[in-house]
Amino acid sequence: MDLIPLLGLQLKDPCIIEILELASADVVYDFDRLFEGLSDKYWATINGFGLQFGFDAEQRLKTIFISVIPEVSDAYFNSQLPRFASPEQAVKHVFPAQEGMIAGGGDLFGTPTRWVRFQFSAIHIHYEFRPDTLALVTLSHPGLKDS
Repeated sequence: MDLIPLLGLQLKDPCIIEILELASADVVYDFDRLFEGLSDKYWATINGFGLQFGFDAEQRLKTIFISVIPEVSDAYFNSQLPRFASPEQAVKHVFPAQEGMIAGGGDLFGTPTRWVRFQFSAIHIHYEFRPDTLALVTLSHPGLKDS
């Protein structure tokens, strides 16, 4: 399944509704309970597929989280969304000398993590490795700002 074209679609777009219905996914309304001036958000977790959709206050799909589960998530990786075995492979294989590339690492609750983020005009792709295994890919639409 090619997830990239879904970014920017409305929550009630027929394509989004079909995915949510096929997976029996609920949409959770996340509002500003503490009156901090935060924008409302909507979340849909698609159990069994390793996906979570994040919608902005205007119900546009802004973020897709892909938990990398080999038996399940292999279908998401294609020529538009390559799969990498390591941060080094990501840096030199597909996007050499990419101006919008940021890389880093750190510690996530005691687990070493490394990541590579590619910032294109139409999409941001963030690959997270824990410690050296691809664990999470985040797709985000850079043109959608929190309202």
